Amino acid sequence: MRRREAGRAAGVTCHSGPVSDYSAGRTEARRRVFEASAETYHRARPDYPEELFEDLERIAGLHRGSVVIEVGSGTGLCTQHLAARGYALRCIEPAEAMAAVAKAHIGDAFEHVAERFEDFQAPAGSVDLVIAATSWLWVDPAVGFAHAAELLAPDGHFAHAWQTLVDLGPEGFEEALAAIYAEEAPELGGTFNSQRTVADGWAEKIGQCGLFSEPEIHEYRYQRDFDGEGFVASASTYGMHAGIDPERRERLDARVVALVDDRFGGAVTRFERSLLFVSSPL
Repeated sequence: MRRREAGRAAGVTCHSGPVSDYSAGRTEARRRVFEASAETYHRARPDYPEELFEDLERIAGLHRGSVVIEVGSGTGLCTQHLAARGYALRCIEPAEAMAAVAKAHIGDAFEHVAERFEDFQAPAGSVDLVIAATSWLWVDPAVGFAHAAELLAPDGHFAHAWQTLVDLGPEGFEEALAAIYAEEAPELGGTFNSQRTVADGWAEKIGQCGLFSEPEIHEYRYQRDFDGEGFVASASTYGMHAGIDPERRERLDARVVALVDDRFGGAVTRFERSLLFVSSPL
């Protein structure tokens, strides 16, 4: 019995917390959000540290030619590191504009699959690594975990890399920023807190499926400094901002730029971390 079938037979559920909307319509809406900001996304999101990929290769026993599926490859921030190591790489990314940016940076090593992971087909047991880099939140958990387990070879690995916010500085900046959001876009009041918590409880979510081992976890910390325009560009790569109507968005952005450049001397910092979770199929 294949692992996906075994999980279903055992009554395994891969849901954790509230069930999100993974309908075709919502998926298409998300795709349009990221297509519209693909170039900005590539410039403004942090790169993943090379140490993460050194640890991943060691833990998963990867080598040149290992078969790797990347889920939600986006503009290639993670992909470029995987490609440089010579893996046999297939990159699943529904947003064509994001894939085009990745292709421009990576070249022929970027083999694009323009569909959702839930719909992707490959022989069972044929994959050495399934990895998602800050993208698994777009995958339906009722399907995705079991599908990953089915694709993996018995000695394969399932990895997640996450980029999360740790803190904003200097002192007083986040409070001033929150006051602007409360006036201009109160529905986004939790934006920066959600960037802190995106990977919270991830080991437990993997364990709830009963399909993978307890993950090995590694953390990598870094910081990035911004002027006003750079900070706004970074904020714009998170999908919730794209839903604001253009007039309000322009006003919000202008106030944030002024806050950074006038009150904080044109220098604010995002303290960030990357997290790596690596599991193997049971």
